[in-house]
Amino acid sequence: MEMEIPLAGGRITDGVVRLADTVRRPAKESSRRVQSALHALRLAGFYRAPEFLGFDEKNREILSFIEGYVPGDLGENSVEQFYMAIDMARDLHQASRAFAPEGLVLCHDDLSPCNTVFSAPCRQWDSHPVGIIDWDACAYLPAWEEISYMCWLWLDLGNEEMDAGLQIQAMGRALDRYGANEGFREDFPGKMIARMMRVQHSFEARGTGDVQGVRQWVGEGVAWVKRHEAAIRAELEEKR
Repeated sequence: MEMEIPLAGGRITDGVVRLADTVRRPAKESSRRVQSALHALRLAGFYRAPEFLGFDEKNREILSFIEGYVPGDLGENSVEQFYMAIDMARDLHQASRAFAPEGLVLCHDDLSPCNTVFSAPCRQWDSHPVGIIDWDACAYLPAWEEISYMCWLWLDLGNEEMDAGLQIQAMGRALDRYGANEGFREDFPGKMIARMMRVQHSFEARGTGDVQGVRQWVGEGVAWVKRHEAAIRAELEEKR
């Protein structure tokens, strides 16, 4: 009999286990919506997400297992890995245009390093993103919602130990790789702040978890964007 192995990756759902080549996750209100989204992505040719395989006898979701390493927290990834994750998000959004409402794309909506499967621990020279897990928050949104969130988390904006100049350059290169047009780039600092505040409002509405800690984290990110707003605008303007 196969043993269930607890999985620590992802940051939304507890009680996730591996059983053979599948992942079992507690069913949620979002399960049917996620099932529909993952099925549509697979039909559209995007294979970096798990395949939804139904429910087991314990009413848990069954998904295909993506082999690899999932970071437990932010700060492990390199800038090059961030660029590769941007490429993956671009491919996700492009695939979803086959079925998404006009003007929107299917966003994972929590595409952080902690919801990304890497081929090996991040600090290994050949480690690269291979898949995306924990799709509970997926939604049809403007593409900038996903990319601004990724810039925040993958570049660890607000962390004063990081080089702000390099972070801003990386942001500009990321938008280039994504193929962001003028409308996408317009007021990108404002878009990042709006996305950060949406995280805070979501935690406050749920009333669970470390709400005060999230407020502090969001506040540091917002302050960083405001402090470097002119440099961000100049970088993105230069890249057009």
